Amino acid sequence: MRSLPLALAFSLALAQEYLPLPGVATGHGPLDRSYALVYRAESPRAVLLLVPGLLGGSTNFALLAEHLRELQPALEVWGWERRANGLEDRQGFLQEDPLAYYGNLPQPDLSPLRQWGLEVHLEDLDLAVEAARHTLLC
Repeated sequence: MRSLPLALAFSLALAQEYLPLPGVATGHGPLDRSYALVYRAESPRAVLLLVPGLLGGSTNFALLAEHLRELQPALEVWGWERRANGLEDRQGFLQEDPLAYYGNLPQPDLSPLRQWGLEVHLEDLDLAVEAARHTLLC
């Protein structure tokens, strides 16, 4: 019975758009960004940027975001993804045998994580807020 709400939340999240956001420069090029899972409004009058807890991600907000948009169609909802959450290789989900795909992946280079402390994440969040604000001004 618990699998139905989980499947619904996952399908709602897949129907949305991941928007890459600029991140503070740490010298790691394309890794220096965060993401927002965006639940678009046709003519947004406000953007609500939801920030997950310690081990959470943007998909935690799927049901809440859809409910908020039903209540207020002019509200655009963004679920923020910290930069480290964007490192996952999601290609395996598209394969016939995801376990075989992930079982044969080489070990990733996680050395950039050493430089991504609280300060970097807070600066990334400031940039995400600016991107959300810019959405309303355009």
